[in-house]
Amino acid sequence: MDEEGNMIDGPAKISTADGEVLDSLLGVPADKAGSIDNASIMMHMMNANTFTGGAFKTSDAKGLSTAIKDNLVNRQWMCGFPDTLVTIQVGDYLISAFGNAELIETFKTKVTKTYSNAKVLCEEPLAF
Repeated sequence: MDEEGNMIDGPAKISTADGEVLDSLLGVPADKAGSIDNASIMMHMMNANTFTGGAFKTSDAKGLSTAIKDNLVNRQWMCGFPDTLVTIQVGDYLISAFGNAELIETFKTKVTKTYSNAKVLCEEPLAF
């Protein structure tokens, strides 16, 4: 991120101190911010509902995955609906991504091929 907190040329570190920011940008419920030791974010530069991804170091990947899913499934979207949510555990990290179904499928495939210990915890439609 640059001095103003903007992502430039790819993923950026995001503070875990403000639960409301984690919720609004990544769908992490504010009460789960304390379970995250470190986080990064990557978003489509024109429309966050096209692709938004986060990676979180956490001791409770399954619980965080469920919390993100429950939070996003019930979200009222203002500008179009992301198609799909996927969460993937890789060791002590949870990777989540939501957006266009084709982009999410490609992302999921790349992550699971890159990390042999990757486990898909959730793959849910968000648009009905």
